[in-house]
Amino acid sequence: MWLSASATFLLFTLRSVLAIPDAARFLTYVPPSPNLWTLIGACTGGRCPGTESGTLKSDNYPGNYPDKADTKYILETEQGSTILLTFQAFSLEAPLDDRCLRDYVKVIDSDDNTELAILCGDEKPAPLKSTRNKMTLIFYSDESVNKEGFQANWKSVQNPKSGEFKSPNYPELYERNTDITEILEAPKGSRIEITIKDFRTEFYYDYLTVTDGDGNEIAGYSGKYDQYNQYDQDDRDHYYNYDYYEYCQDPDQIPETLRSPKNKLILRFYSDGSVQSRGFRLTWKHID
Repeated sequence: MWLSASATFLLFTLRSVLAIPDAARFLTYVPPSPNLWTLIGACTGGRCPGTESGTLKSDNYPGNYPDKADTKYILETEQGSTILLTFQAFSLEAPLDDRCLRDYVKVIDSDDNTELAILCGDEKPAPLKSTRNKMTLIFYSDESVNKEGFQANWKSVQNPKSGEFKSPNYPELYERNTDITEILEAPKGSRIEITIKDFRTEFYYDYLTVTDGDGNEIAGYSGKYDQYNQYDQDDRDHYYNYDYYEYCQDPDQIPETLRSPKNKLILRFYSDGSVQSRGFRLTWKHID
């Protein structure tokens, strides 16, 4: 019986292997490093998979990224959580006049508008956290210098179920020209209850507003109030949208507790450039 060349080679190889003593036949398997497994599954653009955690990287990392990259990464977790982004490696073209104008990573908050950071250069950035359950990154490169790029890990962080919100420096004087926003979001099906513990602002000009998740401004506070003495009648301003709430029977009294109609509230504190006061403190919690 004639054998083909390939069959003859296979038979010769098999006989050679069988002739090797048993102790010498074991092959050593060396698995890929954990970093390699991470990079194989890393998101390189688009809507990144998963709602709990993941890895993203620039195109071709750890090789140099290409010219004229313009890549968007969309991260999204479960409602009621936030996203923590941590860079493991970062090497982009250096800034120009202290500005990231050539190659950069732009990190955008959950509202698809607020910029959390614009990053470039070789310094590894500090961790970044979204205000809600979405974060977007945009990686851009021009047509000149190419470097290794970046690798980052992200994970879902569950929001606390209670907390407090205070004016800056409370109980000391808040700064002039303050404009800060706090976004509170509970899981779907839950609501948010806020309780005012202390309130002292310049009447009318410095104020706290409360807006629901649909953009309806439903409450406002200004002047002097605490949970024991209520507002001074001649030095207070507050209002409520009674289409949404039944706060209290007496319209001249500010209710101690306010409850959201849905699972989201936006608190905004504003002060002008003149009189300062000690500000406010309120507590909040998720309710069913």
